Amino acid sequence: MKCEGLKVKNPCGYIHRDIKPDNFAIGREEDKTSHTIYVIDFKFSRKFRSEGKDLRLQRAQAAFRGTPRYASITALSQKEQSRKDDLESWWYMIIEFMLGKLPWADMKPNQIDEIKHMKKQVRLKPNLKKFLKNTPEEYMTNIILYIDTLHYNSIPDYDHVAAHLEAAVKAYYLNYDSPPDWDLMAEYKGPRYEKAVGEKDN
Repeated sequence: MKCEGLKVKNPCGYIHRDIKPDNFAIGREEDKTSHTIYVIDFKFSRKFRSEGKDLRLQRAQAAFRGTPRYASITALSQKEQSRKDDLESWWYMIIEFMLGKLPWADMKPNQIDEIKHMKKQVRLKPNLKKFLKNTPEEYMTNIILYIDTLHYNSIPDYDHVAAHLEAAVKAYYLNYDSPPDWDLMAEYKGPRYEKAVGEKDN
């Protein structure tokens, strides 16, 4: 899943502040939009530009908005979020898709300080390599290192992030044109299904 939805939304002057798997939806087959992924649930969204198209002044402190598992370190520190924070949340989400589970997934939502500490720890060089072991390590490392260079006023280079994803696709001999897993034409690659004793065909 590329970050194009974040790129489209940001020119409108809004940040989402709650990027997570639950807030993406797939189009319907009957509408011929089953290959389209939509960003939904904007209850925590905030306009980061004033009417004059200037950035809003950065608040010294801001109430937490988001979901701790995917929230950026800035958000967990109760500081003003910006475009980079949506991108950081997106990165955690993508890593979760690849690994199946994030190291802090079992922590409770109110354990914000512990979750923030773990997110800082996985960034340390030996930890990051271990954390990303079963992912396209080089490319996912480059993405988070880039995100960590951004600040409140930064305009993220989404094309730069997409280029790392495309490089990973080529390196792992994947194909962007292959139907997504949920497509009816996609080859099933899940666990083998075996009929239970006595089960009949429909």
